[in-house]
Amino acid sequence: MPTFLPPEAASFTLSSGSPVITLAVQPPPDLAAGEWSLLSRLTLLVVDGPGEAGYLLPRLGPAGDVTPPGWDEAVEEAAGSHVVFGTAPNAPAVFARALT
Repeated sequence: MPTFLPPEAASFTLSSGSPVITLAVQPPPDLAAGEWSLLSRLTLLVVDGPGEAGYLLPRLGPAGDVTPPGWDEAVEEAAGSHVVFGTAPNAPAVFARALT
């Protein structure tokens, strides 16, 4: 079952044209145990990992869409998004493959 994260626990950015999701959470213990996937819809986003690891994020915040302009196109072009766990400069990251 994915863990629900409030809007303030996630940020969406484009880094050199690549989509990045930063989750202000501790990395799950099985971070590198398997593939991660990304399901992005109009109002929510799911980052699903191996085993029980997974996060449900609202796509809309108080001011509207929380993703930057061009984010969806970048996800489509990259076939997914990098997901960073934590806010430290060397925080662990995985690539989550986009599901259609």
